[in-house]
Amino acid sequence: MTSNDKYARIIASIANNGIMKHDLDAYDYDRIGFNYQLTDIQAALAIGQLKNLDKNNEKRRLNAEIFRNLLRDTDIQFQHTNSTTKHSYFYLTALLPKHLSNQRDKFLELVKSFGAPIKKLYPLTLTEVVLLRSKVKQDCPIAQDITKRMFNVYVNHGLNREDIKFMAKAVKKAYEVTKANRHHR
Repeated sequence: MTSNDKYARIIASIANNGIMKHDLDAYDYDRIGFNYQLTDIQAALAIGQLKNLDKNNEKRRLNAEIFRNLLRDTDIQFQHTNSTTKHSYFYLTALLPKHLSNQRDKFLELVKSFGAPIKKLYPLTLTEVVLLRSKVKQDCPIAQDITKRMFNVYVNHGLNREDIKFMAKAVKKAYEVTKANRHHR
């Protein structure tokens, strides 16, 4: 603890991955940070959960496949998987099509308004975060394009088929609304 607000912010940032302003969703960093947030109780629980790792990862893979299948008739692209590896799917990462590049945040808000969770992913490229902005003096147009379109959907092992269907329906509805609104401008 410190009574110095400046030092308190710096210490909190360092202990929270270097994140600025305690805003994890902003993904903006102004320093190298670490993640020193695991307690002894959390570590004990994690050790116990390792026994279920293979089963839980298999459920995540199944949920990701269900999600992909339910949205296959959209232009939403999902991350590719390599046939020689098994993905653990912390999330299922997706991209809106290029013509909706500037609509991602509106799309995400729509999905949430339909009652489904969804997550913005990396709104800034590494060359745009405060920590590196002054050191990297070039644009990265492909990365910048992708960051405007990227998002994550939840596929964790605790979700069942009905949960995935509900979320996919909300994503599809938000996608259709976003696409229609873009054409009516």
